[in-house]
Amino acid sequence: MIKSIRLKNIQAHKDSTLEFDKGINAIVGTSNNGKSTIIRALNWNRYNRPLGIDTLASHWIVDDKGNLKDEMSVTIENENGVVCRKRTKTENQYIVNDEILNVVKSDVPLEVEQTLNLSETNIQNQQDSPFLLSETSGKVAEYFNRIVRLDVIDRVLTKAETTRRKTNQEIQVLENNIKNNEKKLENFNWLVDVEKLLNKIERVNFKNTQLKQNEKELLNEISEYKNQLRNQRDLTDSKEILNTIEQELANNNELNEDYNSLKSEIEKYKNCKVYPDFNSNKDLIKQIEKELDCKENLNNQIVYLVDIISNYKNCIHNIELNKEKIIELKKQLPEICPICGSKMKNGECINENDN
Repeated sequence: MIKSIRLKNIQAHKDSTLEFDKGINAIVGTSNNGKSTIIRALNWNRYNRPLGIDTLASHWIVDDKGNLKDEMSVTIENENGVVCRKRTKTENQYIVNDEILNVVKSDVPLEVEQTLNLSETNIQNQQDSPFLLSETSGKVAEYFNRIVRLDVIDRVLTKAETTRRKTNQEIQVLENNIKNNEKKLENFNWLVDVEKLLNKIERVNFKNTQLKQNEKELLNEISEYKNQLRNQRDLTDSKEILNTIEQELANNNELNEDYNSLKSEIEKYKNCKVYPDFNSNKDLIKQIEKELDCKENLNNQIVYLVDIISNYKNCIHNIELNKEKIIELKKQLPEICPICGSKMKNGECINENDN
């Protein structure tokens, strides 16, 4: 129950305080003495309505620009405490049991509702029709539903329906966004081909680098083989000479057998004491031994020559193999350079302007 209400600079009330007794209280007076203002002030305190100050502020506290020069406030006291609605030039706030609560737009702090414990049922304006008597059956049923808390079901269903519509709208917006994005993605289909081409270029570049490295190594080997061939004097491409040397070597094997046999016989003659004239032929023996020593030197030179021929044959064989490798490697090189797009020949780009 409201114990008292104080109006300060509210319309015709400069500073008025009304105290109420238990039971029914009546406010009487002639017209334009501020009776309806009390109801307006009560609504302003409880519901923060109206939002502006034009209809409530006393004319003596408003300057020519519409700004407040003094405080306007409505203070209500009941068994739960005191609620003051206050506005000045710089302040717009509630004071609930000495606790200051700033007003945010049109919101009413929860502490105000809990302290006053007033609803639209408790307040009726002068021009309002009799309570519930002029309302439709639906409005009356809605009011009683609120009393017994059946309105919770309606609010839940209403909120659920609102959520459903909002969700459907969001789904529709997202589906449209998906369609638009899919159309935009179609403009970037070429990126897949570009990615494949880039991967192919990377592989070709890597393979080209390997081939150039292999080519460089082969060229080095060929150069080395050429140097070795130059050191072999006139043996390059001299197959007839090789065949002749090989034939002489075959004949030399027979001479070696005769040489070894003769040397063995000479050793026997040296150790033989049966022939008394042997010592008189020492000069002949020495001459034979000298000839045999020459033969031995010749054998050493032949062995050296055999080694040279063997190395030459190996060089020729390696050159042929490397030539085949070079041919195969060049076949693997692309005809078009994947980097500059020019034609390629023997692993090098050919500029048409150079032709």
